[in-house]
Amino acid sequence: MNENVLRRTLRLVDQPARVRCMLASRALAAVAAHADAWPAVHVHHITPHALDFIARSGCGVVSVAPADARAAAQFADALFERGLHHTLRHLTVRLREVRFQRRHTFFAALADLPALEVLNITCEAVLVPTGVALGNGEGLRRLRSLKISEEPDANGERRMEVYLDRAELPALERVVLHVNTSDVLAHAWRFPHLRHVVYNNDRDTFEDARLDGCTLTYLETDVANDAAMTYLTSAVAHAAAVHRLAL
Repeated sequence: MNENVLRRTLRLVDQPARVRCMLASRALAAVAAHADAWPAVHVHHITPHALDFIARSGCGVVSVAPADARAAAQFADALFERGLHHTLRHLTVRLREVRFQRRHTFFAALADLPALEVLNITCEAVLVPTGVALGNGEGLRRLRSLKISEEPDANGERRMEVYLDRAELPALERVVLHVNTSDVLAHAWRFPHLRHVVYNNDRDTFEDARLDGCTLTYLETDVANDAAMTYLTSAVAHAAAVHRLAL
């Protein structure tokens, strides 16, 4: 049995198939538990067993769907307890319910993931107006891609606000935000490697937008009215280059 061939084969199948292989025999379970057989891990239930497996396999690409903010905070704490904050490169979190009324330990913990390169957060339901200040502290210095998406409610409204005014994200290349509001265009000039920005918000006036010296390969945003267009046009005129603009 060539274990390297088996691992490469297991990378090509989905997670349920890999789990079934691990249950088939003890020898196959040892091969399937190796990090080379797991390009990514999806955690269906946040249990000690699931976290122990991630730690043993060394997989750096993880997705998880905690039921609420408390479960998300517990998951973040568990990452540190098992030393996974040093190996986690790609994290996708789908929160089914969000009710943050003060600085929350989950988002505070994200700022201390030094190896993280890709962060995707999707919120199915934001129950109260919520502000998230991302990047405070010394962590996230390797973060290349950030996506935060809030699904609108029955009235088409969003309640999430995302602030980057104090973020230290020197490697940031790509930002995708589907939220109520954000200051991303006001601080785009602070991120020297930023090239791709998607900011879906039909209320922002762009009065504070600042793209001085930015070179963007793609900029997509919503323009609510003529005043917003005037401010956005002025900001784009001060950019070094915007290769593609989608409104």
